[in-house]
Amino acid sequence: MTRQEPFQEFDNFEEFRIAVCINKIRPHMPPEAPASLRQLIELCWDPSPQKRPSFTTITSALDVVLVDCAISVEWGRVVWKGNFLKKEVIPWNDFMFAFMQLLQKIGPPRVLKSDQPLPLKPSLWQLRHASEEQLREFANRSQENGYLASQEYSRRHRVGNDITMELEEDLFNWCDEDDENISFNFKCLKAVLAEKPKPSEGVVKQDAEEMVNLEKFGRILEWFGPIIDPLSREISFFDRITSLLQQKWFHGDLATSIAESRLSSESIGTYLLRFSSTNPGCYTISRKTTDGSITHQRIFHQAGHGFYINNQRYDSLEQLVELSKNPLNLAFPCPGSPFLQLFVEHRISGYEQTQAPGGYAQTF
Repeated sequence: MTRQEPFQEFDNFEEFRIAVCINKIRPHMPPEAPASLRQLIELCWDPSPQKRPSFTTITSALDVVLVDCAISVEWGRVVWKGNFLKKEVIPWNDFMFAFMQLLQKIGPPRVLKSDQPLPLKPSLWQLRHASEEQLREFANRSQENGYLASQEYSRRHRVGNDITMELEEDLFNWCDEDDENISFNFKCLKAVLAEKPKPSEGVVKQDAEEMVNLEKFGRILEWFGPIIDPLSREISFFDRITSLLQQKWFHGDLATSIAESRLSSESIGTYLLRFSSTNPGCYTISRKTTDGSITHQRIFHQAGHGFYINNQRYDSLEQLVELSKNPLNLAFPCPGSPFLQLFVEHRISGYEQTQAPGGYAQTF
């Protein structure tokens, strides 16, 4: 943890032996060490051998330590420990449902108080979380309402519910009563988080399910956190992801060599932003300078505390790019962002087909 030689203060063996064996001196524990790792180490170097844990206990404890070391955000640890302990890679769909359930728990209240009547046209979410009294009042308003209430009663008392179907339906309703963009939000999250499994023995399965890696999840939380805005208490995590992914200059998880390759044939002043590969939560701006060389500069970032470059603080990367165009000579966003197609598809899926004069279909 410290990358330092332990017990450097001793240069006499006898003094060292007395310090450790008699006076129970132990190496200094860095304050940033995860509590679970600190506790395990302290148990393992207990002066009494009888109090030290067995290897069965140690390996079980290491499953928890692994999550704590990979994920610095507490809510991220909660979702992984509660659903995927002992696993480092899990299918995207499994992750998506577990993460959605977490957001339901920690997000702001989205259901009416028990003494409030349901609205004229309640969402599926509101119906599912309405009290018995609210459902009865709602059902008495009209025959159509009575049918909807009866459907909800049947769902609640149905035996052998298909939990996967339940979660899929909730997925499109947890965020807000009429928020049709929730599936798109998860699609953007999937674009930066999920990956195809690595080929086995040179064979790549085209239909292989995309997977989520424990360590990558931890990094995503640091790049786009916090999950909930500390002031508004709204879930702001997805807003930051979708906002960044639609920027032409953002290229995501890009190696330095590939960034240089993309910029090499472009004009002076061309630039791109990408995830830092060495500093958790930080970003890198790569640009082609006036002498034709390519430089890389770190953008320091800690979730919830802004973005820093050249000792200047910015609220977002978008603001940083806009206000740094002249000082950094940011003239042209580098083509090749892998995320822009998401937004083209999203806009197309929102079009409506209507019947135009003359009987032919017209797209708006």
